[in-house]
Amino acid sequence: ATFIENDYGTMAARTMVYNSTWFELLLLLTCISLTGSIFKYKLYRKQKINVLVFHLAFIIIMIGAAITRFLGFEGMMNIREGESSNQIMSDNTYVQVWINVTAGECHESYPFYFSAFKKNRFNISFVKDGVEYKIKLKEFIPNAAKTIVEDPSGKPYVSLVTMNMGSRLNYFIEYCEQVEFNNVIISFHNELSGEADVNITFEDDTFRILSTHVMTLRDMMANTIDSLVKDKLHSIETLKLYNVNGNNLVFNNLYKHAKTKIVSAPHESKSSSINAAIFDVSSGEGNTEMVVLGNKSILGEEVETQLGGVTIAMAYGSKFMELPFSLYLNDFQLERYPGSMSPSSFASEVTVIDRNKDLEMPYRIFMNNV
Repeated sequence: ATFIENDYGTMAARTMVYNSTWFELLLLLTCISLTGSIFKYKLYRKQKINVLVFHLAFIIIMIGAAITRFLGFEGMMNIREGESSNQIMSDNTYVQVWINVTAGECHESYPFYFSAFKKNRFNISFVKDGVEYKIKLKEFIPNAAKTIVEDPSGKPYVSLVTMNMGSRLNYFIEYCEQVEFNNVIISFHNELSGEADVNITFEDDTFRILSTHVMTLRDMMANTIDSLVKDKLHSIETLKLYNVNGNNLVFNNLYKHAKTKIVSAPHESKSSSINAAIFDVSSGEGNTEMVVLGNKSILGEEVETQLGGVTIAMAYGSKFMELPFSLYLNDFQLERYPGSMSPSSFASEVTVIDRNKDLEMPYRIFMNNV
């Protein structure tokens, strides 16, 4: 597990070793062996009391670990000074399902972690108002990324890259959509295009661009710069650098008919990127496919679809969990090594608040103090 964690990250080690049933059985067998040794070698005798304590210590540690593992839960709580919270973002990941019907809302939550290092078997069913819903994992795509593929039945798309202050972002803008970056709105034939800084049109099989600002167009191969008049349509040229109000963008490709597709992108072994889970959702009214994006330590974002007049929503990732008490952060203290930005110690002065018990308990949380 140590070697796996070093090469592929903590979650790979958890999936392949620490969270596996065979590893739990090994720990159980260890406890049985330690307990048997106590009686086999009569460690309860006075002259062997030190060895008995050593054996009992391991057994108690493992029992405590089992209680935490099977009965407890973990999460992360973010609090700013002067604020309180009773919510944590779960450490575990969940597949959440919402069924909205006239009689009310049905919410189901299933703890499950999808991983490229195991066989992801997810197949559940439940009944709501006499209708049986079945949800089965069709495909899992690790390190998921959107890409564009040509499709005769698809819509027009533009693929562009924005560059500012050393950062680089890829965008796929579908016909009748718009995006915003660095306070610049780019619209592709969107109804709200009147609010946009840059408008893209597609007419007569030609892509054109119009900006409310004066644009510059740089041909990096020929090393030439042209100025483009604002509020006027210009034909879009790919692989050339546009500058709009101090923001750089390059059109990679222009697609007359295309659609987006989720693929597994190349990544470093320890990457913690977004994963995609593709589900088959069916009921007596038919079936549909849902693509849900998420991962550990990322709040699951709902994706909706319609099936037989019923709205079905799904999400995958961490979720908020409420605690029976609140924490109020009075003060956060951070000290650094002299002449360095590296932290030397940190502490939080908090108050534990339990309204049911009429309790307010001040406490100090600091480094290396569990």
